[in-house]
Amino acid sequence: MHVNMKKTKNRSFLFMHERISRLKRMGDGALLCVVLLGIQMGMCWPTFAASASMSKIEALLVLSQKIEDDLVTNKSFFMDETLDAYLSSVTSNLITHATGTVENVRVRVIPKEYPYACSYPHGLILIDASLLALMKNEAQLAAILSREVAHLVSRHPLVYADKESGLLNNSASTNKADVLWKALAIDGYAKNVEAEADRDGFAMMKAAGYDMRESIEAFQLLLFKAMGSPSHFFYNKKLSLLPTLQYYYRSISTNNSLAEGITRTQEYRDATQNATVEDVRMRMLRHNYIDVKDVLDEVVQFNPSNALAHALLGEFYRLCGPGPNHLDVAIAQYAESIILNPTNASVYLELGLLLRQTGKYAESKLVLKKYLELKPEAPDVSIVRGYVDEAAPSK
Repeated sequence: MHVNMKKTKNRSFLFMHERISRLKRMGDGALLCVVLLGIQMGMCWPTFAASASMSKIEALLVLSQKIEDDLVTNKSFFMDETLDAYLSSVTSNLITHATGTVENVRVRVIPKEYPYACSYPHGLILIDASLLALMKNEAQLAAILSREVAHLVSRHPLVYADKESGLLNNSASTNKADVLWKALAIDGYAKNVEAEADRDGFAMMKAAGYDMRESIEAFQLLLFKAMGSPSHFFYNKKLSLLPTLQYYYRSISTNNSLAEGITRTQEYRDATQNATVEDVRMRMLRHNYIDVKDVLDEVVQFNPSNALAHALLGEFYRLCGPGPNHLDVAIAQYAESIILNPTNASVYLELGLLLRQTGKYAESKLVLKKYLELKPEAPDVSIVRGYVDEAAPSK
């Protein structure tokens, strides 16, 4: 689902300094996820009055579903049908190899700064786009999802909440429940419960036919990411990850037959590219450039026709690219984006302005003319037309 970013009314147009508005324009027509802080900081959810006829378990499930319903209403997920179908397929395959049963499991992708995964009692698994970017293939993603499915099969989120005294009463709110379940994404469960998820998740992943060596790689990537990280989420903490990594390593080292299996790298990259690129764009809006180049380089390596990835690389090199020729690299990336998507007017504007900045006036005029053709009603038309009509400075 593609949604256009709303532009602020009467926004002043600043050519060379308005970085945020540039990125917003660049993303017109791209995948959009809104209400970032809804998940990151916790929203104030409406109060839910538990029916007297409900059991405590039923009320917990209703609360859990209400949390997802509100997130859907606020469009707090990445909306990508291809990604949703892919994640559903991977999860369904894992569930068929689980030791128990669980129904209506679905995976939703949210924007966060650090690797994140959390399961809710009614079957919702939340993961974040930075986790998708960090994993390199389907097998590595399966290492994470299988543990979350294992938690659901064993009813860990439900049992945990049921034990919390005072969680539910006649005025229990979804906010209370959401805070409780989010705490699991930070602290995890008790060690014996996490060990159970390790054991069942490992068995599930193995039975599904994945290359188990990739599970080691997945947790090593998370561990490396956790080094020096300010995040406190379970999948981004060294002390949380080490027991899991050690268990998987011991299990694999005692069974050499686990070495071969499914990896599915290209399929994974195809399905996750849009969410990954859109997450990068939104991080750049917040002036967060950590790992931006590495993530985008990997996207274009496996999906060289992703026009938005090239445009964002152009923006990255323009703003903070290394080396004396970084503006030339930015120009090349913008140009490649236009070749791949010749209808995105915003990239013509960025390229035209950068060409003008670097003294390439003839090329700049041609590119800016195309921008005016594509957006004749844009609020900046008079300024851009002035650039097109002006004489080149004398040398």
